[in-house]
Amino acid sequence: MRGDQTLALVFGREDSGLTREELVLCQRTAAIPTSSGFPTMNLAQAIGVFCFALSSIAPEPRDRELPSAELLERMHRRIQSLLIEAGFLHRNNPDRIYNELRAIIARADLDEREATILLGIVRQMEWALKVAHARR
Repeated sequence: MRGDQTLALVFGREDSGLTREELVLCQRTAAIPTSSGFPTMNLAQAIGVFCFALSSIAPEPRDRELPSAELLERMHRRIQSLLIEAGFLHRNNPDRIYNELRAIIARADLDEREATILLGIVRQMEWALKVAHARR
């Protein structure tokens, strides 16, 4: 991670967790396995477990630039819009499927160049759809 990047651990409300809208904004998610006899933790317990787990993990050296959150969100908005235009996502509820695609993209651990390439592909496809519509 570069020095100008921010890492945040986001915990939800103790009584209800994160909303679906808040959760999809997270680039990575994790869960703490619990026993079936006591399946929940309070917020302080969850934070303690995460902090303990993180203290034993050595950060991986990265020689590549991570994309900014703004670039990733712009990419997601454009991909979602393109998939709606192409008819893959339903206009009345695009998040139903796109939230799963968002998770797939997050697992890809894109660097800045890869995110920019994907955004370029989306731009080209938007242009091609616009040209195709104009010919009709």
